[in-house]
Amino acid sequence: MTAGTAIVKLRAIREKYQFSFIIKHRPLDWMNWVQVSSGELSWEVLVYDEFHDLKESNDLVCLYLVLNSLEDYKETDDYLAWCKENMITRPDFSEYYKLLGSVYSDFERILGKVKSFISPMDYELRAGEYAALLEWKPANR
Repeated sequence: MTAGTAIVKLRAIREKYQFSFIIKHRPLDWMNWVQVSSGELSWEVLVYDEFHDLKESNDLVCLYLVLNSLEDYKETDDYLAWCKENMITRPDFSEYYKLLGSVYSDFERILGKVKSFISPMDYELRAGEYAALLEWKPANR
């Protein structure tokens, strides 16, 4: 993917579906509850945010991290694998995990395919497309 492709795709999704984000609270240092809305639909999504990048002022980072968390859900086989993937050792997320399937299905119905457009390596290294996304400013809309 060439530089900026992910930003273009994420902006198009955000604009087409009018996604908005309200950052709630952190139940764990690396996880954050985010209220995601699109039109009259709304979901609470637990977002993996180990670098504390979630900021309502950068809604493309919010969108990326939400989509990335949903991709992670889809890629795990079950609750225990999802907990391991997200470094969750507390049992109090099992009810959320049960609801996550319907949240994922809602996003899939809206988007067609849930895709974050940025490689896990770029995210982990804070390089490439993810570095560009961090520098993106709402004034660039």
